[in-house]
Amino acid sequence: MQKNLPRGYGTSERRPHGVLTFYLAQAMRSGRVATFRDLAHQVMAGYEQFGQAPTPMFEGDLGAALPGGAGGGVMRWPVKAEGERLVVGAGAVDGLTRGAVVGLATAEAPEVIVAHARVTAAGAAKADLTPIERDGKAWDPALARESLLATLVEKGADFVFRVARPPRTPTTAEERAVVAALEGLGAAHVGGIDLVDAAESADLRLFVEEGRVWFVDDDTDFVKSGRGQSPSIGLPAAADEATVRRLLERPLAGFAKARNLVRVAGLVGPGPLASTVRIEGFVTLDDGVAASGALAPDDRECPKHDPSVLPAGATPLLDDAGRTSRMPTLGHCDTVWFRLTNLGDKPVDVTPLYLDGAGGIAYLGPATDGIRLEPGGVSRLVPVPIVTWKWSKRTPLPIGRERLLMVMVEVEGREALPADFRYLAQRALSTGLNRGAGRAHPLTGLLEGASFGTAKRGGSAPASLGTAGIVDFTWQGVAPEARAK
Repeated sequence: MQKNLPRGYGTSERRPHGVLTFYLAQAMRSGRVATFRDLAHQVMAGYEQFGQAPTPMFEGDLGAALPGGAGGGVMRWPVKAEGERLVVGAGAVDGLTRGAVVGLATAEAPEVIVAHARVTAAGAAKADLTPIERDGKAWDPALARESLLATLVEKGADFVFRVARPPRTPTTAEERAVVAALEGLGAAHVGGIDLVDAAESADLRLFVEEGRVWFVDDDTDFVKSGRGQSPSIGLPAAADEATVRRLLERPLAGFAKARNLVRVAGLVGPGPLASTVRIEGFVTLDDGVAASGALAPDDRECPKHDPSVLPAGATPLLDDAGRTSRMPTLGHCDTVWFRLTNLGDKPVDVTPLYLDGAGGIAYLGPATDGIRLEPGGVSRLVPVPIVTWKWSKRTPLPIGRERLLMVMVEVEGREALPADFRYLAQRALSTGLNRGAGRAHPLTGLLEGASFGTAKRGGSAPASLGTAGIVDFTWQGVAPEARAK
């Protein structure tokens, strides 16, 4: 399958690439895959950044050593001067995307960093560098005559959220107010939003039709009716620019926040905790029937489960690679169960964040003490109920692509403050009352910058975030009629 690289890669080369080929090459060139399971993990982590790409399946002994694989090591790439610019023989396949920072060393002393440079443009396997001053080291033009090697110091982190203008020329006062409000939000870069033309590549596309503003995720269809319709908000009659701007600002910031959290997950990956925390997934399917007089087949309250006990009959969700072998299709009252086991010798704090089909974010852990996995093989269950109908209001809920992000941080002792990121699920995006709750960690700044729109445009993130990681699981929420097929 051929697709453009996700926007989070920050590469100027937006021509289509073979998705499987790209991520296989990226994983094998990383120098960090020792087994076929490692390879599967990295390929699936890349695939999960796409909206509708069919995911591959892996069979056989995934624990077998990968020929030529390595479990670690420092990757170095040759750098040469081409006129007044520096060019490195690596690119997005190797994790060198726009905004990334590399350390430069001579071939004679590859361990000694003599200067730094930032990636200013990147293709799949080639990138342009601009020297920068860092750690008291300034660029010496004489170094251009040396045989230089580059080492990744900080990963590129592109958290700009691109919103496409409505494709139709406005003809009513409400439509003109929407366009004007969008221009104001785009000019202010509210929430890291960039406004682009309808024909350009974007993360989110807007349509103004039937008195509503519709939000359509890139790579999905614009649907105006039925249970699978695109998210939208209604426009008040004779709404002016200021009113529309207030209506649009919150949902746009919410979509940007959700998308950027997924970008962080792809950037960070499971990291060193991949071998420390074992994640087993299960699913229980519900066959309940709505009572007479219900408004829809899923107009019913879901049964209660004991969150500490895996129900009998739960079937495995994950394959031997620790990922879903294909995107599951789940409906109302189905439940996904994750059993987390800490195989290491230090506690690990876990924050499960649920992203729904309309850009919403919810914390799914215990309300009081969070989730701390004690060492020595101790396990905890995290149930994720699938709900497509709001019983209290008798109205349908958004459906579509949903995901759970497991944010994991290893802590030094049982008495340490928790690394707790539940505040990222706050609905009041403009306030920072609870930011930084819990223990400070290198991952905190990256998550907050992506979530609250404070990250630098074309910025970077540390190449190493300590003993931390994010695991991303995905499924498709569907209406009852699709669930029955």
